[in-house]
Amino acid sequence: MTGFSTWQPLALAVAPTGPGVLQIRAGIGNQGLQRYPNGQSAMVLYDADDQDLHAALSRARLILAHVAARTFSVRFLPTRHAREDLARLLREFELRFGAPPSLSGATP
Repeated sequence: MTGFSTWQPLALAVAPTGPGVLQIRAGIGNQGLQRYPNGQSAMVLYDADDQDLHAALSRARLILAHVAARTFSVRFLPTRHAREDLARLLREFELRFGAPPSLSGATP
């Protein structure tokens, strides 16, 4: 596992081909901060796909289409261990902030 790509506007994002994890943040700068029990984070959604990140990006767009008009950005982490890396990232987030990202677990 290397690192996440640069942030892209969700509406214009192009996912890399292959398996991986995506991370979505709300707003720009401090405008997107969400309150969590142990602090604030702009991260609202993580997802992964073992085959192709395009599928995860499509799911995320469907989920966020029902959220009040907001700006979202996405970045990608290509990895052959998508589900395992997703589980690790979610555990780390919950340990740090005291709750999962606000939209993780949502379904389209």
